[in-house]
Amino acid sequence: MEEQIRLGKRPGNPLRKRVWRDVLRDWKRYLMIFAILVVTIAFVSGMYVANNSTLHSLTENITVLKRESGHFELDTEADEALLSGIASGERADVVAVFRERAYSEAEPEVEEAVRDAVAGEVEKQVTEAIRAQVTQAVEAQFAQAAEMGMAVPAAEKQAALDEAIGQAMRENYDSAYDEALDAAYDSDDYKTALSDAMDEAKQEIDKEIGEKYDELAERYELNDDAPAVPVDVYPLFYREDAETLPGKDDYAGKIRVYSERRDIDLYDILDGQAPQSDSEILIDRMHADNAGICTGDTIRVGSVTFTVSGLAAFVDYSTLYEKNTDTMFDALTFNVGMVTDAGFDRIGTATHYNYAFLYKETPADLIAEKAASDSFLKALITQTAAAETETEIEDYVPAFANQAINFAQDDMGSDKAMGGVLLYILTAVLAFIFAVTISTTLEQEASVIGTQRASGFTKGELLRYYMSAPLIVVLIAAAVGNVLGYTVFKNIIVARYRNSYSLPGYVTLWTPDAFVRTTVVPIVLMLVINLFVIIRMLRLSPLRFLRHDLKQKKRSKAIRLPRVGFLSRFRMRVFLQNIPNYLMLFIGIVFVMLMTSMAVGLPATLAYYQDSLPKMMFCNEQVLLTSCEDEDGRTITTNTPGAERFSMTSLERKSDAYNEDITIFGIVENSRYITLDASYYDRTDDAVFISEAYAKKYSVKEGDTIVLSEKYE
Repeated sequence: MEEQIRLGKRPGNPLRKRVWRDVLRDWKRYLMIFAILVVTIAFVSGMYVANNSTLHSLTENITVLKRESGHFELDTEADEALLSGIASGERADVVAVFRERAYSEAEPEVEEAVRDAVAGEVEKQVTEAIRAQVTQAVEAQFAQAAEMGMAVPAAEKQAALDEAIGQAMRENYDSAYDEALDAAYDSDDYKTALSDAMDEAKQEIDKEIGEKYDELAERYELNDDAPAVPVDVYPLFYREDAETLPGKDDYAGKIRVYSERRDIDLYDILDGQAPQSDSEILIDRMHADNAGICTGDTIRVGSVTFTVSGLAAFVDYSTLYEKNTDTMFDALTFNVGMVTDAGFDRIGTATHYNYAFLYKETPADLIAEKAASDSFLKALITQTAAAETETEIEDYVPAFANQAINFAQDDMGSDKAMGGVLLYILTAVLAFIFAVTISTTLEQEASVIGTQRASGFTKGELLRYYMSAPLIVVLIAAAVGNVLGYTVFKNIIVARYRNSYSLPGYVTLWTPDAFVRTTVVPIVLMLVINLFVIIRMLRLSPLRFLRHDLKQKKRSKAIRLPRVGFLSRFRMRVFLQNIPNYLMLFIGIVFVMLMTSMAVGLPATLAYYQDSLPKMMFCNEQVLLTSCEDEDGRTITTNTPGAERFSMTSLERKSDAYNEDITIFGIVENSRYITLDASYYDRTDDAVFISEAYAKKYSVKEGDTIVLSEKYE
C-alpha cells in the first residue's frame, strides 16, 4: 500500500478483508437468512423440478409408449370389414344400408302377400267357373226332362246340383286351379301388382327409416360436414375377475387383466420383468404397494393362480379408475394386470371387446382433439350400425376425457400453482428480512461509516463492502438450495406423487423456470433492496453518520403530546420516533402468523370440509344418466318416492391464471330440494342463481354478468 501511495496510485480497498469477519461476527443473523433461503429454494425448486420431470415423462410417453387417442368397447368381436370401416373414419351411409336390408327383408314378404292374394282370387274364380258350368249343364238336363213331362221337384234339383258340383270339384278343381294359378303368375297383371306392392312397401320403409335416422342424426349431430378422421385400430381385450391374495383373507379386490400388449398402450416396467409364461402376470406398481404385493408373490385371479413377474406403470392407467364416471380412483382394491395370450385364455370370465385407436394425424391442441373425437365417434356410430353383424357400442372414451390418463397430470399441475403461491409468500418474507437486516446494519455502523467517509472512502467502496456479505450468503444459499432441490427435496416430492399415482420412470431435467423463480428472483430481490437502502443512506453527509442522524426527513417541530407524566411522555416519544421499525416488525409478525395459521389450520379445515360435505349435498342420492330418453325416445321415469328430475353439466370459468370447472344444475319449478325465489321462474333464460361460495370466491354480486364456456371451445 505504501508503494502504491509513493507512486501516486490509490491503494486497494482494505474493507474487502473485513467481509468474512463481518459474516462471522453476525453469524446468527446470516445463518437465519441462509436457512430460510436454503429451505425456500430447496423445497420450491424440488417441487418444480419433480413436477416438470414427471410431467415431461408423462408427455414423452404419449409417443414412446404409444398411448391411445381413445378407446371403445363393442358387445361382440368386430370382423375385418367393420374394423376397416371404423379405421377409415368415414361415416357409413346408414340410410342406404338400412334401406337395402329392409328391402331385402320386405321383398319375400311382399311377394308372398301378393301371391297369397292372387291365389285367393284364382281360387275364387276357379270355384265360381266350375259352379257356373255345372249349374248350366244340370239346369239344361232338368229343362229337357221338364219338356218330356218328367218335372223334378225343387228339393231333388238342389240335391242333384250340389252332388254334381261336388263331383266336378273333386275331379277338376286341382288341375283347373293349378293351371289358372300358373297362368296368373305368368300374366302381366301379376307382375304389375307385385311391382306396385313392392313400391308401396319401399315408400313405407323409406318413411320409417327416414324418421328414425332423423332422430338419430339430431341426437348425435350426424349431418354436419366434419371431415373424416382416419385412425389405426388395435384390439385391447380384457377380462375382469376377483383378486385375492394368499394369506390375506380380509382382502377382496378386483383386477382387470389384459392380454399381452405389443402395439399400443405399452408399459414401463419398474421392477421385475414382463410375463414369460402363462402362469405369470405383470401388475400395477401403485396397487402393489398399497396391497403389499411384491415381485415373486402369488395372486389369484378368480380361481386361477398367477405369479407376479413384475411391477409396471401402464401408460393408460396413471391413476386407477375402474370406470371413467367414478368420482375418485381406487388404488386399494382395483388392479390392472397383463398376461401372455396363453395366460389370458386361462381366465374364465367373459371377454370385453375393447379396442384402442390412434389418430393418423395428431391434433394440434385440445380443441382440435375434441373435434376429431366427435367426428370419429359419429363414424363409429354409423359404421357399427351398418355392420353385417348386429353390433352395439358399450363404451367410448377419448384420451382427453379419460380420467385414468389425465387426473394425475392435472393434479400435479395444480401442485405447481400451489408451489408458486408459497414461493411468493416466502419471497415477500425474504424481502422483509433483507430490508430489516440492511437497515439495522447501517444504523449500528453509522459511526464507522461516517469515519470511513471522512477518511476518504468513496460511496462505491462502501456500497460494495456492505453488499458483499449478504450477496455471499445468498449465493451460497442458492447453490446449496439448488443442490438439495435437485436431489433430496426432488425425491421427497416424487415419492409423494408415487404414493398417489402410477407414474413411470423419469429423468431429472434442468428446469429454468425453477431456477429463475427460486434463485434469480431472491438474488435480484436482495440486490435491489440492499442497493436502494444503502444508496439512499449513503447520500447523507459523513457528519450526520457520525451523529447517528440518519433520518431523511425531520419534523420542523416535535409532535405535541398530552399532559401526562414524564415517563409516559418519554415512552410515547420513543414509540413515535420508531414507528417505521415497529411497522416492519408488525409486517414480519403478520407473515409469520399467516404461515403458522395456514400450517396449523389446514388439517382442521380439511377435516371440517370432509365432515360438512354430506350437509352441503342437495339430497342423499343422485343418479346420473347419459340420456333422459330410452332407445324408443320415451322419457325415462321412476316410481321412487321423492325422486325429482334435474340436469347437470360442467362448464369452465376461464382466466389468465387458470381455468376452473363449474357445475351447472337445471331444476324443475318449485323443487323440493333447492329452494329459490318464486320470481326466478319468471325471469329470462340468461338469469342464474349462484352459490354463496361462488359469489364470495369471485366477488360476484346480484346483477353482475358471468361468462362460462365449454371446456374445449
